Amino acid sequence: MTIQEVIEIMESHHKNFDPAQPTCDGVIAGDVSKKCTGVALTCCPTARVIRQAADEGCNLLICHEPTFFDGWDKTDWLEGDQVYLAKKALLEETGMTVYRNHDHLHSDRPDGIFTGVAKKLGWEKFAQSDEFMPGCCFQLPPTTVAGAAEQLARAMGIDGIRIIGDPDMEVERAAVVFHFSDRNTGRLLVVYQAGLNITGLGFLLRGLTQVLGTELNRGIDASISGIAGVGHILVGVGIILLLLEIRKRA
Repeated sequence: MTIQEVIEIMESHHKNFDPAQPTCDGVIAGDVSKKCTGVALTCCPTARVIRQAADEGCNLLICHEPTFFDGWDKTDWLEGDQVYLAKKALLEETGMTVYRNHDHLHSDRPDGIFTGVAKKLGWEKFAQSDEFMPGCCFQLPPTTVAGAAEQLARAMGIDGIRIIGDPDMEVERAAVVFHFSDRNTGRLLVVYQAGLNITGLGFLLRGLTQVLGTELNRGIDASISGIAGVGHILVGVGIILLLLEIRKRA
């Protein structure tokens, strides 16, 4: 079976993906006409992962995040970059084909990535919804913040988790924000970002006038305050709308 045939079989499982949608998915590097000798899966295709996959006899690496710096895996701006060239040389040396599966997985219902995360954490049966974007609530057995942190650390195989707050606080319901933005929350973030930029502009104008000791008439002074005020309002509205969206999904 060729690498291309493996990719086609995988893509056929993602029934909800709209082929007209702009996507970062696809073959990032390599020759898909080669016979597939093995498939390795990873979240991040680092140099170490590429080398290990090759050592295991794999020549197809399926990843979720970018191979290079850019979120769309564009490389035209990396000409001459030594890190990019070293990684490109490693891919050529190992004969590795890299296929990125990001948007296809997130198009699945329930979401392919976050279903796996919930399952890995042992929280799948506690989920209050199978819609993980942008967040999901979990109804947990009674525990404490420290108890939940210990359970999560064990599930993820890490040494510990930093807690901010009271570790002895009782917990029965936990909210997890999986992706900060999807198509719906993206619109809300436009409001938030607009408010943030307008607020920054108001701060900049106020700061410059104060540092330079510029005398302002009442109209201009009020206008600068008004600019900052509108920015603050938009930021607040954006945050409230996002929280309402998370609550609706929960």
